[in-house]
Amino acid sequence: MSARSLITLSLAAAVVLAPAAPADAAKKKSKKVVLYPTVSKVSPTKVAIGEVMTITGKGFLKGKGKNTVVFRRSGKRSVFAKADGLSTTRLRLRVPEKLGTFLSRQSGKTVGTRFQIRVLARRFGKRYTVLKKSPTILPAKKVNVATGPSPVVLPAPAPTATAAAAPPSDCDGDGQIDDVDADDDNDLLPDTLEAQLGTNRCLADTDGDGMEDGWEYQSATDLNQVACPAAVYPTYCAPARPYPGKVHYPNPLDPKDGAIDFDGDWLEAALEYQAWKRKGAADAAYRTLTNMWYSDGFQASQDTSSADGCRGIAAAHMPAPYGGLPIYGLDRHNFLGHGVGCLTDDERDEDGDLLTNLDETHGAMSGPGYWAGVYKEIPYRVAYRGTNWLDPDTDGDGVIDGLDDQDGDDFRNIEEIMRGAPVVLDGTDTNEVDGLWVDPFNPCLPAIESQRCPRQIPADANTAWAPFTEPRPQTRWPLYATGYPDVDKEIWGVESGGLETGPVARADQTLPPPHPLPR
Repeated sequence: MSARSLITLSLAAAVVLAPAAPADAAKKKSKKVVLYPTVSKVSPTKVAIGEVMTITGKGFLKGKGKNTVVFRRSGKRSVFAKADGLSTTRLRLRVPEKLGTFLSRQSGKTVGTRFQIRVLARRFGKRYTVLKKSPTILPAKKVNVATGPSPVVLPAPAPTATAAAAPPSDCDGDGQIDDVDADDDNDLLPDTLEAQLGTNRCLADTDGDGMEDGWEYQSATDLNQVACPAAVYPTYCAPARPYPGKVHYPNPLDPKDGAIDFDGDWLEAALEYQAWKRKGAADAAYRTLTNMWYSDGFQASQDTSSADGCRGIAAAHMPAPYGGLPIYGLDRHNFLGHGVGCLTDDERDEDGDLLTNLDETHGAMSGPGYWAGVYKEIPYRVAYRGTNWLDPDTDGDGVIDGLDDQDGDDFRNIEEIMRGAPVVLDGTDTNEVDGLWVDPFNPCLPAIESQRCPRQIPADANTAWAPFTEPRPQTRWPLYATGYPDVDKEIWGVESGGLETGPVARADQTLPPPHPLPR
């Protein structure tokens, strides 16, 4: 055979064999390991206690008793039952007798009850079955004394190679098996207490609302306290009231309570939990239920103040050069008066940026919507972002949020969070205020000459932003210019489309310094 023929045959063989390697690689690549067991079908959908049910899904362990099925009914503790793995996609188990005590009763009779289920194999399944795919468990059928119950034969599992026994369960992965761990899920609630509450001892967050069971339990207990009439308010009576087990709020079994502010401090439950969790991660001493850094049961979760009638964190002086300027301090959002000496949870500054928690979650620095809602003004054409109450430097420029400038008008955020108070002369409201017309999300307030305020007056006064809107707010705050506007003069004229007569200097009033705080 010639050399040319050998080359031709070699090329032909290569063409035939070449596709095999990618095909084999794709086949191997397609194999996936299912880490979380899932349930797709339960059969039969109605099954009596003592009868056999089959579960179809993925991620199961093969072998007798190597899987656990968790039955859950709303408001009741979960029930665990061992199941045989016929394969990685099929389980079979006999419905346990202990479910009988958890069935509903109507007119004194036990009736069929729907239970959601979840499987524990190598790991817990991520979620319970939806109700429409969950089995209805019926009461055990009566046994004929003469013949006895019909035998139910479970098919023998397929023979498998001898394997090591499955490791004992450790729900929270802390290295301590559940049999000796008093808190299987590390939610700070003992397993014995979880059994009483109906929460899941293997889930730190039973209702899946993002808040741990222990924190919700303790917040509900705190919320149940009352002030003692013999003490200076708000001192709580001793001993503490117990957990309100019938109506517990915040509720570890209610997935919708995170958006509610139960204690009235303007911080919803989910926000207070977030701050508690953050503190506990930074300092293990505060991952506790005995001294909660934030609780949705107290307006002042921490009490370090020694002042009479003042529960909260002792109000420290603002750092220089802000000391002596109460309006820039934290102890101000209190209708009982400024400077009461202690900070409630809304007044605290969790991220240390000189802005209160309330300022950044719902108040002046939360976003342009606050100013539009409170003052009914058309927002500026650019929607600047609010600040983050758990991040001292929201935009990452190295300047803390209180001393930063969201709208770039050269007025610090802390200088633009209050518009001042009404001016009253001889008992008469002058329709003026003692502060500037500020807005941290509008670069034209309080100075129309700021570096970001447009140099042209908007053509349409009906859609223009402050201070070019018409009509102007009833109460007139002064702009930064040559003087306070005269209340009898129009500043921005609709008819002429521009500046008409003002601002007009008032002989009896002077402007504050160019910037309220030193630079």
